[in-house]
Amino acid sequence: MSKKPQGPLADVSGKDVTITPAEHYDGWAKSYNEDLLNEYGYSAHKIASAAFAGIVTDRQASIIDVGCGTGLVGIELVEAGFTNVDGIDISKNMLAEADETGVYRKLIWQDVEKDAEIADGAYDAVISVGSFGIGHMGPQAFGDLVRMAAPGGPVVIFMNAEPFVDENYTGHIDALEQATVWNVDRIEDHNYMDALDRPGKLIIARRTPQG
Repeated sequence: MSKKPQGPLADVSGKDVTITPAEHYDGWAKSYNEDLLNEYGYSAHKIASAAFAGIVTDRQASIIDVGCGTGLVGIELVEAGFTNVDGIDISKNMLAEADETGVYRKLIWQDVEKDAEIADGAYDAVISVGSFGIGHMGPQAFGDLVRMAAPGGPVVIFMNAEPFVDENYTGHIDALEQATVWNVDRIEDHNYMDALDRPGKLIIARRTPQG
């Protein structure tokens, strides 16, 4: 697994990104699933969804899939028995692909970091896969995700591990714990693309009752 990302994946997650995530994903939407699943051996959606299903026992829980993209996570959640899944994404074309899956109750076209019109504590649980890292949301957006969860609600994040040290993700994680915003149960290391050397971090946390 020494191969490094090329093509659309490198364009959106490399250090020399020159277009916005919305522009990139709008252009990638039609071939996104084929590229990720067939060329890169993408498995982050399965890893994160399995972890999520292990801690969220209520299959009728209201869930927001942040950065839902084409709906890969939503498909996994519905296959696990969840029935109330909403999605939010910055790319209109990715949302169009997600809509085709038929698994989402509602899809929201918004930038989580700028104008997400989601009420505080609106969802029983939050999941976000592949939306943090270089060219994506930064660690300051952790608080935005936690805010969407009801007090005590789980927050599951799977992200590219490469910027974890350089962008001080650990510092942001610890700061939110010290501010009693969330409690982090565990952080796991996973390689999440079978065809690539692509280290990932799985964060399992929960909004505090007072968060």
